[in-house]
Amino acid sequence: MKILVFNCGSSSLKFDLVELNPSRRLRSIARGRFEEIGLDTKYVFVDGQSRELSGRADVHDHASAALAAPSRMESVAGERGPETAALGHRGGHGGEAAAR
Repeated sequence: MKILVFNCGSSSLKFDLVELNPSRRLRSIARGRFEEIGLDTKYVFVDGQSRELSGRADVHDHASAALAAPSRMESVAGERGPETAALGHRGGHGGEAAAR
């Protein structure tokens, strides 16, 4: 089963496409990030063998970055996005100090 996990920042979007194998171990198939979203957006994508592709991207918000991520990963790792069985998002919470 393939799982695409996102981690949103204020001007970035990081993601990792992982595969859960039958022995219940995770393997990273591809990962990447968009930085400076809405400005001069840059991207970096890395496949499972640490081959890297980077450049500039025409994304103006987090939604367009999230939609662009699967096709970019496919071009780097040769993995097709539609086979992804689950989608996750990492959330962070500042604890009690954040509520004040």
